[in-house]
Amino acid sequence: MASHKKPATWLDLAAGPRWDREHFDLKLHPVSADCGECFVLSLSGRMVYSGDGRLTVFRTRDAVARFLRLLEIEVPPTAEHCGSLESQPGRQQCLRLCGEGLCPCSLERDPEYSPAAADGARYARSRRSSRLNRSAIA
Repeated sequence: MASHKKPATWLDLAAGPRWDREHFDLKLHPVSADCGECFVLSLSGRMVYSGDGRLTVFRTRDAVARFLRLLEIEVPPTAEHCGSLESQPGRQQCLRLCGEGLCPCSLERDPEYSPAAADGARYARSRRSSRLNRSAIA
């Protein structure tokens, strides 16, 4: 999944449809991870990264939908598979649904995790991630 292009960020994603509609080409790609199949987004051929330089990974298609709904962007159809994620802690930021918001998750297989069980949880315990979650619940 390495690319020599400058990665897209959440800001590019948020501003893209408003600033550059003609070149806004958003795609949803399945990827293989230790936890199973996850999803990543690409914007005009560039993978979408968080502001701190980590690849943004979504545990489910519903998590992608929630994230994009916050930006008032429709979920694109599924595009080609992007291969496997490197299992290197800290290189990706994985998000999953928790209630109506998004919470960080691990890319490792969690036998107790299920999207249905996560519906009752609203915030992750991490102080850093709770800022993201509170803003994501809007």
